[in-house]
Amino acid sequence: MQTIAFLCTLRKRGTRGPFLVVGPLSTLPNWVAEFERWAPDFPVVLYHGSKQERQELRRKRMPAGTAVAVLALWVCVAGMGPAAVLLWPRQSCGN
Repeated sequence: MQTIAFLCTLRKRGTRGPFLVVGPLSTLPNWVAEFERWAPDFPVVLYHGSKQERQELRRKRMPAGTAVAVLALWVCVAGMGPAAVLLWPRQSCGN
């Protein structure tokens, strides 16, 4: 809740994102549900699945207007690679 409120404050002050929420895999659906509950106007994408599914998410569901991507730490460490540079050119996962 505090993180969502903080991101809402940043957005209200003009920082549009994108924002990256990284957490344990078991908590990801809850993050998306909490964004839908407390910040329904925030475009949120659950970035999870096989390599091919993640490619499809990037192509179809993560347009320039995506404000928040919720993903597991393992995606950031093991599989994000070039996508991190594409999606978050200034603050990426280890790139």
